This record gives sequence, structure tokens and C-alpha cells, in this order.
Amino acid sequence: MGGDAATGFVGYPIVEEAEATGVVAGVYAGLLESMPFVPSLFKSLALCPGYLVLAHEQVVPVLPDPSFGSAAHQLVASVRNVATPPTDAEVREALAQFAGR
Repeated sequence: MGGDAATGFVGYPIVEEAEATGVVAGVYAGLLESMPFVPSLFKSLALCPGYLVLAHEQVVPVLPDPSFGSAAHQLVASVRNVATPPTDAEVREALAQFAGR
């Protein structure tokens, strides 16, 4: 885990969409067909592609359900419409990744 003790912001290692290759990129593409973003849980699991594939196999049955996709879009909208952006530009930029901006 990485972080900055001065700001209290803690990060953890993940594989971002732009960095994904091979099986990881394939799983991400499959997830993005059903939701507007790749959840950070999957990005973290991508460090061990075998675990990522296993998690993806477990979620595949619910992805086609319209209520799942609708809930994912509602989650993104709720963050955009309700959350007050922090004043710190670096924090805003980091959080924007999770809001799909």
C-alpha cells in the first residue's frame, strides 16, 4: 500500500484500464459492457490475474440483469450529483477517476 501520511490519503496497488493487457484487458472489457466503470476490487485483483478471472466468473451471471446495470449507473450519478468536490485539486483529480470523469 502506498500513501501520504501528511494528507491521510492511502492508496493500494491496482491495474488501471490503460495499463491492462492480455486476460486482464479482456476481463475489463467484459465488465465495461455491463457497467460504466471497472470497480476497484477488480483492478486490485488484476495484480493476480487468476483471482481476477475467478471473480469475473462469479459475477458474470448477474451482469446481464438490467437491475444490476441500472444500479451501477445510479451509483455513478449519485456521486456526481450529491458529493461536494473537495477543495484540494490533487484529491479532486484522484476521486474523479472513480466517478468516471
